[in-house]
Amino acid sequence: MGRFLDRCPYAHRDDLRPYFQRSITMTQPIATTDVRDITPLVHRGQRIIELWSEFSRLFGKVAGDAGTGLLAEPADHGNGKIDWYGAPGADIPQAERVAQFARLRAEIEQAVTRQADRLSPTEKSLLVLLPQVFAIPGDTYIRPGAHGPVLVGWGHQAVTQKLARVDLMGEGRAPPASKAPPPPIEERMEILPPPPAPAPPRLPAAWREWAALLGMLGGLALLIWLLAHVGGLLAPWLCLYPSLPLWLILLLALLFLGLLAARLPWRAWRDLWRVRRIGALGGTLQIVLCWGDLNDLDLHVICPDGQRIYFKNRTHGDGHLLRDANARRDGAPPPTRRPVETTVWRSAPPPGLYTVIVDPFAMPAAVASRFSVTVRYRGAVLVSHRGTVSTGQRMVPICNFDILA
Repeated sequence: MGRFLDRCPYAHRDDLRPYFQRSITMTQPIATTDVRDITPLVHRGQRIIELWSEFSRLFGKVAGDAGTGLLAEPADHGNGKIDWYGAPGADIPQAERVAQFARLRAEIEQAVTRQADRLSPTEKSLLVLLPQVFAIPGDTYIRPGAHGPVLVGWGHQAVTQKLARVDLMGEGRAPPASKAPPPPIEERMEILPPPPAPAPPRLPAAWREWAALLGMLGGLALLIWLLAHVGGLLAPWLCLYPSLPLWLILLLALLFLGLLAARLPWRAWRDLWRVRRIGALGGTLQIVLCWGDLNDLDLHVICPDGQRIYFKNRTHGDGHLLRDANARRDGAPPPTRRPVETTVWRSAPPPGLYTVIVDPFAMPAAVASRFSVTVRYRGAVLVSHRGTVSTGQRMVPICNFDILA
């Protein structure tokens, strides 16, 4: 989806997108790290730093401005370097920075424990990742900030091995081997189970329609039986209105058709028709996100193996993100008021649990957007969900669904 507005001073940096949802005057580059020096920690195939907005919002909720500014915002350019953005403060001794971070970390950990009943399910699922979030390669990665310490390189650990510099011409001696660093803390790399997700909203099962059909047919048979056995009572009416039984049967048939029409997923079919118009309909499994304004929403699909398909990772296995609508970047199609995004598996998708997430990334047109999500599997509508997202929300879980082996 969208990256930045062209008028922003860093519009050429595709991965600074979350930075422009905050006040540009409050933050500035404070550090740059290299992948050769530090390595990211991951959770279910996703780097911890990709959850920056969620943790900044959680820390701000429990610790105020100091919590909001604790984590520097990462901007990964894809070239092995990450820029870190924050609100810098007056320089203080390193020992004082370390002490401030220790106090703030303890305050946050105690606050989330006390306020656990006031946290949302999504925020509670983040608590198990606190050790990985607070992990930094060393004390020098703690910088002074406007409201307290600022962590750069958070969610990373130091690279444990590097190639020694040796004279390839055979002249001179290789430098002595450096002292082996301590082994990494295994807790940081622990792969945690997925957080609980909301129950999937599903369409009424097929047996409901069949039960309604049998009930209507039974009612029709009962009506015909009554007409045959109470002919004496209806004889005057039949003489005046000989077509009365036909009209009654027609009325019953119309009621039956109306009941079936109300049960059919018309809205889901309308969304699939919108996908067909852009030439993206097809495949064994298809997940469709539609909305009706110029805002920039993102479709995220988490696969059974924990990998995520979204605008930064368009392909995983046989799954492909075919459409990325209303993206604000150079070379992207112009925004439309009938945007649609879709992820498709042309062949059989891997069995297991899938999670669908909607991310309201950029909301320049309206503070809220109504959307619909449709999951179609082997030609049948499996999930149809309609909802609303607004400014300030991020990574909203929509539904789960299972694909059997």
